[in-house]
Amino acid sequence: MNVKVVYPAKKIKHDIRRAAIYWAKPAFILAAVISAIVNYLVKGSAWSVIVIWSLWMIWSFVFTPTLIEHNRTSIAVKSSIHVAILVVIIYMIYPNWPGIEVASLVVVGGLILTAILFFSNVSRQKQNVFPLLIFIIISIIFSVVAFVLRGQEPLGWAMIVSISVALAIFLSTAIILRINFFRELKKRFML
Repeated sequence: MNVKVVYPAKKIKHDIRRAAIYWAKPAFILAAVISAIVNYLVKGSAWSVIVIWSLWMIWSFVFTPTLIEHNRTSIAVKSSIHVAILVVIIYMIYPNWPGIEVASLVVVGGLILTAILFFSNVSRQKQNVFPLLIFIIISIIFSVVAFVLRGQEPLGWAMIVSISVALAIFLSTAIILRINFFRELKKRFML
């Protein structure tokens, strides 16, 4: 019995992304280890934490991007949160500069950018309302934590702006999406 193969021959495709990850992973790990060792030997402030977080940001954006919910709203949220965390880390290591205010402004900028991306095409972005809502909640929590970190100092204007922008975007989203907003909340939080 002769079996005739009707399928086309399998083409072996070189996966560039997989090769890039293969070659970049040791370099990133080596850079992180070397920065930690040099930081330990120099005995200064913990600047290697800043380097390691920056390496993680590059790795997560370039080599291993999120594949689920990979849309412009989610990318803006992820990048804003990563940069805000980096600013907070820098503030924790070098507390003599206004890092909390800078991080609050990064969050406000991220909220505005995310809202612009979301509202620029609401009909297509309706299913991406969840990353925006999570970012609003995170920004409000961040502002409260920033207030606690500041201690007895007066509430900075940047935190007031952050909370105000978050609440304004939340209300705008609820007003524009109306019933779809509440459906999305029920769907995501199983209410």
